[in-house]
Amino acid sequence: MAGNIDWLASDHSPCTEELKEGNIFEAWGGISGAQNSVDLMFDLAVKHRGMPVHEFAKQIAANPAKRFQLPNKGALAVTKDADIILIDPNREYVVERENLYYKNKHSAYEGRKIGCRVTKTIVRGNVVYDIELGIVERPVWELITGKQK
Repeated sequence: MAGNIDWLASDHSPCTEELKEGNIFEAWGGISGAQNSVDLMFDLAVKHRGMPVHEFAKQIAANPAKRFQLPNKGALAVTKDADIILIDPNREYVVERENLYYKNKHSAYEGRKIGCRVTKTIVRGNVVYDIELGIVERPVWELITGKQK
């Protein structure tokens, strides 16, 4: 952990399986990665490479919020949006097609064992995902641009 990376993020560039066929120069670029990105990065960065949990939180929340000028994001504090991800660091799983929430059910991570799991996602104080219930509320979203008030 030399401090050379400013933030951790994922590429979510979904497409049909047909668009992924052919050689690397002809196939659609990017992957459907949003659903498994946080647990995969936690597994690799924290569990396998020893990144402190507080640094991981900084890399996936505080630093991107600062970079993209989103003052209501990136921290747990009064006046912030209360976006929270809960992770069970010992709950292993294998990425399987039938458990993907994507419209196009394929992933570069299919068959990969991940050594932790997001168990709950809270957006603006609303539980939107629970490991036992799946997606529990319609996504709470809005277009966010830099320099919010």
